Amino acid sequence: MNHSRHRNSVLKSCAAVLLVLVLSFPAGCGNDDFQRPIQQFQSASVVVIDAARQSLQQMNDVEEKSGLDRQIFEAEAFDESKIKAKDVISADELNARVNALDQLTRYTSALADLAALKAPAQVTQKFQDVGSGFNTLSQDAAKLAGASGGVFDNPKFSGAVQVAAVGIGAIVRAIEERKARREIEKEIRDHDADVNTLIKLIGDELEIAYQRRKQAESEEGVFLTNSLKLEIAKPKRGDTVLRMLLGDRLREWRNRQPLLANADPKPGVDAMQKTHQALVTYLTADKSPKNLSELLAAAESFADRVQPLGQAIAALIGKP
Repeated sequence: MNHSRHRNSVLKSCAAVLLVLVLSFPAGCGNDDFQRPIQQFQSASVVVIDAARQSLQQMNDVEEKSGLDRQIFEAEAFDESKIKAKDVISADELNARVNALDQLTRYTSALADLAALKAPAQVTQKFQDVGSGFNTLSQDAAKLAGASGGVFDNPKFSGAVQVAAVGIGAIVRAIEERKARREIEKEIRDHDADVNTLIKLIGDELEIAYQRRKQAESEEGVFLTNSLKLEIAKPKRGDTVLRMLLGDRLREWRNRQPLLANADPKPGVDAMQKTHQALVTYLTADKSPKNLSELLAAAESFADRVQPLGQAIAALIGKP
C-alpha cells in the first residue's frame, strides 16, 4: 500500500513538472501552430506586393487613357505630349515602393525565425540580409527625396525609409553582437513604431493610386455612355461600326467594375500590418497561448483579405 502511494506521488510530481515545462516552453519553437500563420503571412504578402506593383504600374496607363478619351470626346487634335504629361509616377518611384514592401515582408519573416528559435547562424544571416536590403532601399529612396510635384510625397517616403532603416540596423547589430534576448526584444519594440509608420505610409499611397483609378474609370464610363448616346442621336442612328465599337467598350467597362471593387490594395496592407504587430507582440511581450491565438487570427484574416484582391488583380491584368 505504501509502495503504491509513493508511486502515485512520484507520478503526480512528474506530471506536474512536465506540465510546467510544456507551459513555459516557447510556443513558437518550430511547432505547426506557429509555422502556419507565418506561412500564411508570407503567401499573403506575395499577393499584396504583386497587387501594389500592378496598381502603381497602371497609374500612368489609366491617366493616359483618360487623357486620350478626353481628346477624342472633345474633338481635339491628337497630341502625344499632352497624353504623356499625364504620367504621375516614375519607374524609380514605383520600384522603391514595391521594394519597401518586399523588405518589410522579409523583416517580419526574420522576426518569425527569431521567435521560432531557429539556429542562431540562420537568424543572424537573415537579419543581415534584411539590413543590407534596407540600406539599398534607403539609398534609392534618398535619390527620390528631391523629386516633388507628383502624386506622392517623395521626401516623406524617403524620410520614413531612412528612419526604419536606422531602427532595423540597430536590431541587426544587437543580433550580430549576440546581446541578451531581452535586449534584442527591447530594440525590436523600440523601433517597431518606425516600421509601422512605413507600412502605413505605403498603404496610404496605394489607396491614392486606387482612388485615382476609380476616378479615371468613372470618367471613362461617362465618356463611353455620352459618346454612344451622341452617335445614336445622329440620323439613321449614326455609324453602325462606331456604334458597335462603343458598345463593346462599354460592356468591357461594365465587366471591369466588380473586379475593380475588390482591387484596393490598402485593406491588404492594413491586414499585413496587423499580422506584423501580432507577431511582434508574441515575440517581445509574452509567448502566451493568448498571444499565439491573436497571431493565428491576424494571419488567418490577412490570408482571407487578400484572396479576392489577388483574384481581382489577376483578372484586371487580362482586361483592357
